[in-house]
Amino acid sequence: MVSGIFLIVFLVGTFVLASKIQLANAQGTTIYINSDGSVSPSYAPISTVDNVTYTFTGNITYPTYSGIVVERGNIVIDGNGYSVIGNRSGFPSGAGLNLTSISNMRLWNINIERFYYGIYVSSSNNLTVTCNNVTQNTYGIDVDSSLNDTVSGNNAVLNEDGIDLVSSSNNSVSGNNATENAQYGIEFEDGSDNIIAWNNATGNAAGIDFFHSSNNTVIGNYATESSVGIDLTGSYNVVRGNDATANYGNGIVVDSFNNTVCGNNVISNTQDGIYLLSSSNVISGNDVMSNGYGIYLSNSSNNALCGNNVTQNGYGIYLFDSSNINIVSGNDVTANSFGIWLDYISNNNVVNGNNIAKNDEGIGILYSSNNNAISGNNITANNFGIFLNSSSNNKICCNNFVNNEVQVVVSSNSTNVWDNGYPSGGNYWSDYRIKYPKAVENDSSGMWNTAYVIDANNTDQYPLVNQTAIPEFQLFLLLPLFIIMTLLAVGIHIKKHPHLKSVTTKQLNAHWNKKQILISAQISFGPRQLNK
Repeated sequence: MVSGIFLIVFLVGTFVLASKIQLANAQGTTIYINSDGSVSPSYAPISTVDNVTYTFTGNITYPTYSGIVVERGNIVIDGNGYSVIGNRSGFPSGAGLNLTSISNMRLWNINIERFYYGIYVSSSNNLTVTCNNVTQNTYGIDVDSSLNDTVSGNNAVLNEDGIDLVSSSNNSVSGNNATENAQYGIEFEDGSDNIIAWNNATGNAAGIDFFHSSNNTVIGNYATESSVGIDLTGSYNVVRGNDATANYGNGIVVDSFNNTVCGNNVISNTQDGIYLLSSSNVISGNDVMSNGYGIYLSNSSNNALCGNNVTQNGYGIYLFDSSNINIVSGNDVTANSFGIWLDYISNNNVVNGNNIAKNDEGIGILYSSNNNAISGNNITANNFGIFLNSSSNNKICCNNFVNNEVQVVVSSNSTNVWDNGYPSGGNYWSDYRIKYPKAVENDSSGMWNTAYVIDANNTDQYPLVNQTAIPEFQLFLLLPLFIIMTLLAVGIHIKKHPHLKSVTTKQLNAHWNKKQILISAQISFGPRQLNK
């Protein structure tokens, strides 16, 4: 009996010990590049002859190994095309490469798969992470609390997040392929003064996302085929020359203050091309085409929407829900279902110098949208030139109403001002001579002697004999400012990263040559002066 009990205890003990050994083996061995330059374990497939350049001599894979921890700076790690493969579903999944509290290192030419972090950079400065393939990780490349790092030319594909920067500043993220990630292609959180340039962020849940991040420059990226192309929460950012196209949600979302969104291609997004939920931003020189809403402002004030080409959208430019004191100027708003729309208590806006043509409805002012100034616009060949509903005290003068099927539609409770008095006058109406064939010019004043009556509460007392001369919006006056802002940001970054100088300068010059051609072709948005 005693011997039987002893046998059971022995077998149970043996099983537990075997289980522990199996678990230890399942976790694998972590490779260290130690601060003294040595590599442990010594049999790991990483070689060095000078403790400066470390070269892989084979794959580093689970279950034999469980990733690499780098404790030495001022080195180069060359993966030599080999792979570091973990067990993402196992425990612990850890990091393929863990770079914590080091500086002045180059990491390149490695394939990293199936870790929680593919490459993890924490509190490390002046690192270059380039030409790596990072796939099937929870976080592909994660940079946390770090400065002056460069992440370039990597493939971050099929991860949960492709590339993440958290609480990190003065970094460069450029030329990466961050595609088909389950959440974010490229994400910035609580960072500033970063440059994000020439990346491909396609087919992610969200392409490029900024959360509480300011003073960043976002230039020349492809943010396509995602729920949102570029999502901006943070101030004083410049978003320029990007392609935000074919997203199944919004192209560009701005939910923060004092940003500049200019010169972007925002095309064929299912919902909104550019969606603003904040104030004091500049939206200028963008090509906004074939979206659900072209440019949509919700409860957003003190923004400038200037020189955009807004065509073939459901709504061209839509101001909604107390979007007040905005300037909408020099835009070409054509072939939309609805051109420029001020809706639901959107007051004290200026709509000036726009070309509003071939829309189903040109301008709409609806639902207690009062005290707006609509002046100096060409309103041409729309089904309805302007539509007013329950909105009053708007000043509508010095516009050209030309060949609209119905010049003005006024629905209930709308009393507005249609002229600027004598001698400035009111508006030009192409159907004036048909309605008032006996009218004559009043003493060579350029105004007819008979008022243009819309309804009992809306009359243009001083209709114009000839079309008013409306100057073209000079987008090129803004272009040098935007170029200087971007070049300054890139120049500061190159100074901090001198090894990027030749590549970045070449790419930047090529990029600007292309964009200047595009934007120069878009300068003449405003209506042209017509012969009297």
